[in-house]
Amino acid sequence: MIPNSDLLLLAFLHGTFVVALLLLAISVAFIALLLAFSLGLFSIAAVDLLDSSPIILWRFESAKADLQLGSVLVLCALLDRLVSIALALKPYFQRLVSQFKSNVLRLRDYIDALKLT
Repeated sequence: MIPNSDLLLLAFLHGTFVVALLLLAISVAFIALLLAFSLGLFSIAAVDLLDSSPIILWRFESAKADLQLGSVLVLCALLDRLVSIALALKPYFQRLVSQFKSNVLRLRDYIDALKLT
């Protein structure tokens, strides 16, 4: 039997855990840099392509307008859902506020009763 084998095993597991975390952090940083490089390269290629062809530029402007319109429509639908949810939850919040007010009034009465005694 090796003396202090449990401590050696614990040190080994701790070192393995630290190394795994460092490898994870390095790989996430590497993937982020790779994605940033790819995005930059793609944007440079897209700008060069748009400058060289007016037909593609016209299509791009049309797609951009469609995306703006779509985002406005999604925003309107989202606001409609949020308003309906808020109206549905209004009685719940009113009941919660009234319970809070009654608790505050009871606490105030309790404190006043303690001051009188």
